[in-house]
Amino acid sequence: MHQELTKDNPMEEMFFDSLVDRRQIMITLQNKKIYIAIINALGEPNEKEGPNQYISILPILSRYRHKDDLNIVLKNEYVDLNNADTSIILPLKEITQVSWFDAKIYK
Repeated sequence: MHQELTKDNPMEEMFFDSLVDRRQIMITLQNKKIYIAIINALGEPNEKEGPNQYISILPILSRYRHKDDLNIVLKNEYVDLNNADTSIILPLKEITQVSWFDAKIYK
């Protein structure tokens, strides 16, 4: 079933895999904000809007790309928040890039 739902959309396949496998991804938004996160919910498709229009993420880090050179700058770490719910809901239309994130590579 999973392959049927995501076969035409590699981005949604990554979101689904992150949700199921609890694997970290890096999401870049149109405004150059970057989230290192795990997907914790996918929006429900519906007849009016079509496939998933939103995702919910559990952020681990947030960053942004510097406006002049597009280098990644650390901004927030979402650790030791005493089990606070830091979920963020993002519209898919705001997402420009998604990739797997491996902290060992980015250190």
